[in-house]
Amino acid sequence: MYTLDIEDLFKLRYGVQVDGSYILIRNIPWSSIDRIVRVQTSELSPARIDANPGACIQQLAGLHAAATEGARVSAADSMGHIYPLLVSGVATLDNVEQIHQRLFDFYPVHPGSGQWTWNGIDIRSTAYGSVRRQTSPPYDKDDPTFDALKNVDSLSVIMQF
Repeated sequence: MYTLDIEDLFKLRYGVQVDGSYILIRNIPWSSIDRIVRVQTSELSPARIDANPGACIQQLAGLHAAATEGARVSAADSMGHIYPLLVSGVATLDNVEQIHQRLFDFYPVHPGSGQWTWNGIDIRSTAYGSVRRQTSPPYDKDDPTFDALKNVDSLSVIMQF
């Protein structure tokens, strides 16, 4: 098993196994019984990976859940950075990014769509809820922002040593 964790935003899990003279890489947990159905020769290329995003339509709900999990954790972390400035009265929602930038040389960005709300006691994300009551946006199969590869029929990565 190989796990690729990209800045705690995306975590991809792959099963890697040798099948005859081929290396079979499967997407875990959505792929279970994979088999080699066709062999295509690639000239001058000792290593080649082909991906067909269109074949993953049934997996999009699971991929959406994994992606929003990372964004939800990021939103909660960001709330922890700006909460002290808001509760102390040093900043308001209108200027918290500028004040945080001035004090700490960075400011936390709200992940994805949505925005911060402040009621004088709690900070909340319109997309991911509050620290005590976290939520995630529901999967919408018609949402064009999530299916970034919907117009890609195939993708090939070829290496030559």
